[in-house]
Amino acid sequence: MGIMTRLTRLCKADIHGVMDQIEDKGLVLAQCLREMEDAMSRERIKLSRLSARRDNLKANLKAQEELAQKVDQDLYEAVKKEKDDIAKFLIRKHKTVTGVVQKLDLQIQELNRDISRLQQDLEE
Repeated sequence: MGIMTRLTRLCKADIHGVMDQIEDKGLVLAQCLREMEDAMSRERIKLSRLSARRDNLKANLKAQEELAQKVDQDLYEAVKKEKDDIAKFLIRKHKTVTGVVQKLDLQIQELNRDISRLQQDLEE
């Protein structure tokens, strides 16, 4: 069994040696470069999509913040005019809008971290 194992290893080594000599090193290197460029291209596309998503979230955040300000003003007026039923409704609405603002802010922060990581990876 030991002789057969040695012969098998010898044959495998010879086959690997022949394959190494047959392979054109330039072609292998060119293929590696193409694969790296493709990977970088995919990362750039991912980066642009993340940036677009962040911009969209920022616009949505701005709209929600403006809505929160308007609800605050309306709430102030409702309390001032002693309209309790309207004030209760506006308090619930303000709570909902504030929650949305906080979630959007967290998502934007997370996207900023992801974008920074991708930019650093692309620079390396």
